[in-house]
Amino acid sequence: MATSGTKFYVNNVTGIDNDKCFREAIKAFPEGIGDCVKLLVLDTEEAAPELEEIVAYIGGQSIAGIKISLLKTGETTVFIGWNANGIDILLGFEYLKAAKKLYPGAIVTYSDGEGGNTDFEADLSEDAMNSEWGRRFDLLGGMMGTDEEVINIPAIRHCYHLMPSKFAKETEGMDYEDKVKKLYHDILDLQWYHEPEPKSYMLRWNTAVSNFKVKDFEKCMDLFRNEDFCMSWSIWDWQDVRVGDKVYLLRVGEGKTGIVMRGEIISDSYVDQDWSGKGRIVHYVYFKVTEMMHPEKAVIPTTDALAENWRDIEWNGGHSGTLLSNRDAYSLDKYFDRFLVDNREQFSASENNGIALSAEKIPSEYKDYFDPNQGHGGHWATIVDTEEKDHGEFLKEQSVNTKPVHKACGAFHKEGEEQECDIIGLSTNSPEIGMHMLVSKKGDLIEYVSAYPEVGESGAYVTLKLIKINKYSNGLEAVLTGETEDGNQLCFFDSEFYANKDSYEIGHTYTFRLAALACKAEEMPEEERAFTMSVEETLRMAEVSGCEVRRDEKGNVIPNVFVMDELVACINTVEEVPDEYEFQSPVRNVKSVKVFGTPMYRMDVTVIRTDDEPDVVVIPLYAKKEFFDKKPKKNAPVRGWLWMLGKRVDD
Repeated sequence: MATSGTKFYVNNVTGIDNDKCFREAIKAFPEGIGDCVKLLVLDTEEAAPELEEIVAYIGGQSIAGIKISLLKTGETTVFIGWNANGIDILLGFEYLKAAKKLYPGAIVTYSDGEGGNTDFEADLSEDAMNSEWGRRFDLLGGMMGTDEEVINIPAIRHCYHLMPSKFAKETEGMDYEDKVKKLYHDILDLQWYHEPEPKSYMLRWNTAVSNFKVKDFEKCMDLFRNEDFCMSWSIWDWQDVRVGDKVYLLRVGEGKTGIVMRGEIISDSYVDQDWSGKGRIVHYVYFKVTEMMHPEKAVIPTTDALAENWRDIEWNGGHSGTLLSNRDAYSLDKYFDRFLVDNREQFSASENNGIALSAEKIPSEYKDYFDPNQGHGGHWATIVDTEEKDHGEFLKEQSVNTKPVHKACGAFHKEGEEQECDIIGLSTNSPEIGMHMLVSKKGDLIEYVSAYPEVGESGAYVTLKLIKINKYSNGLEAVLTGETEDGNQLCFFDSEFYANKDSYEIGHTYTFRLAALACKAEEMPEEERAFTMSVEETLRMAEVSGCEVRRDEKGNVIPNVFVMDELVACINTVEEVPDEYEFQSPVRNVKSVKVFGTPMYRMDVTVIRTDDEPDVVVIPLYAKKEFFDKKPKKNAPVRGWLWMLGKRVDD
């Protein structure tokens, strides 16, 4: 589909001061929006006609931005792409008007597309700006009605993949103008309100039917060390594939089956000939192989072993390239890392024997560690149904209800670099569970940093001695580990760490307000609430514990019966995420509440108990009502998986 933008030339001026032009240009913007202008300097090749290129855009508002180029001839050009939205066009026009105002004698000419300069002086009136917007509006609208399977729409941060047939179903019943507005809205949300976390996909390889045989696998092993070596494979769930996503290759069908390869996707999905020759539309991705193990010669994670740990994954067949859930992907990745360490000898000894290869040296010891790059997508999923409501759209809707609560000065880390700026914390100040949003402010630039759930006024007050701080990679968020007077430890996400980080001292005692969100929860079935030991087990336990064996009137041993109703357990099983726990507890109180419109139960559960005190720490647990068939009764045992969160409340 032919697309073009508009290029403007600023003539009779050499060396425009961009800062001055933008300071003048933002005066035309609504209050607050102009403060978010950002300049991104692009790399230019020595042989290129451009001396310098920048992309200017408005954080949270732009889709494409505008490209400003200082040519070696002295001219300055401003290019507004075909994919620009209204705010981009306004930014471009106001920049050009500012240039004319600041540099008397400047003449602005234009050309359509990437063509050369013309003698036509540009019309910078409001009507001309609306005409530019209307042309792009209709161009994007025309894309909705094509019979193409997918159209890639480039944008400032993330390419948007438009699937016209799917979009048509989603917008059925809407008029044309509303459809185009929705498309612009979706593209904008992808740029600023939906930071996708890396996903993982399970590729499948059935050597009985595939045109890729074991001998081809061996050829790939020979090429493994080549710098440009990569592979392509079919992918079923191709719609949201991104560079950086992870893939596993699972051998199924004949022979020894299990995972034989892991890699990282290095391309968008693309359509190519059907490998099976059946004429189907098949999508593929390219990926860089990071580890590969010969399916017959090497020790591999077998399907039998994998099936014991991940019952929701199809291990014996299915489509190639299916998307794994976040939790399955995370735990599988750690399992695979541990497998590499346990079997590192076959990698270190196999440089020339074609058994197993790894791009990186495998460590001699596996160490669990705190993951500083984890996000909050899974945390929001405890409240919002991410299949029904877009995560980015949800955050955008809630952001209008926030108010500033803290301002902190200092540095934070972004994309590996330390940046000095102000950090502003915004909160919905909800009584139950609310939203806390962090934005950075440096000069006139305001950028979104993070957003996560936060505990409300209903949280439980708990006094803890601070013994450990695990910081996120941005330096503004952290998981704290605290200790009660009895020596019991709790780990939780601190929603206001950015505001208190400079005052925290290890070994000091602080008071926090704690709560938890259920990732998964259920009331324990009646048939599982008690179990009876055999006579042999009862006698063995009596021998070990020194307890007296109970007998009936005839002297027969009465088996021990264990009742689980009052069992309390709160155990972290993954050290990378110490604020997540498997739990079981009797429910002390239950109340129906709504959190961001989602029906939930707020249940008081015990997370720490001792022999002397049955309820040392009781906190509110919020769980979706959909987890339960009916409202849990008081004292009923509930179990599942929770995420603990809190914030400091003392001075």
